[in-house]
Amino acid sequence: MSANQPCDGHLEEVLKIYAAEPLDSGDVLFLIDDKVCMEITGLAARWDDVVRSNTAGVLRKTARRVVVAIARP
Repeated sequence: MSANQPCDGHLEEVLKIYAAEPLDSGDVLFLIDDKVCMEITGLAARWDDVVRSNTAGVLRKTARRVVVAIARP
């Protein structure tokens, strides 16, 4: 699944896709309002105060529900 594709279905169904074909360690998946899946390569490896604050600010202004999944071994 590529960035910004619709997440048609339930959370469990979407996460099954990533269980079958996992992201690399440190990659992050945002499931936004059960409609958008956004993958960000290496975000958890480069997470700092500015990135955290900016990401949270954008999501607060644009989303009602966000699930964050971080790929780890």
